[in-house]
Amino acid sequence: MPKYQSRSIKGALYNKKNGINKLIHDTVTVTYPDLEMLSETFKGVGINGEIDLPTYGQLGALAVEISLNGLSSDSIALFGQEKQELEHRWASQVLDSTKGTSEVVGKKVIMHGLPKKIGLGSIEPNKAEEPTYSMEVLYLKYVIGNVSVLEIDKLNDVVKVNGVDYSAAIRNVL
Repeated sequence: MPKYQSRSIKGALYNKKNGINKLIHDTVTVTYPDLEMLSETFKGVGINGEIDLPTYGQLGALAVEISLNGLSSDSIALFGQEKQELEHRWASQVLDSTKGTSEVVGKKVIMHGLPKKIGLGSIEPNKAEEPTYSMEVLYLKYVIGNVSVLEIDKLNDVVKVNGVDYSAAIRNVL
């Protein structure tokens, strides 16, 4: 199987509220959360030491952080105290290290969530304002090309990795 290396070339963040794609021009950096399973540590008779056992299909809090150049009415709208729907699209240059070839691949992350924080930044002559925005993510879908490789829906008990829904077994029992 070929080994791929990739890097982001250019991206765009859209507010998808009411089904309308509104570009957030102020976006500089989007920092995604680490996906970490909730866990419980077990120890006792029959266990050599401890086992920090991840809980099936249960993830910790997920917050996305967005750095901005400045604030506009479009970026401030993200702080509305209601469900926010964002789509981050970017082009990646992907290198197949076994063939020595590269190509451009489209990637995107679709997120739904609730606003947590907006940092208004600082004002200094001849400097970017550097405000920030943070949202608690309730739904996240990661797409490479046209293939969904990761989907997490915390309110509907879905954790899919490469098409396998690891929460289906729990839903079937309930």
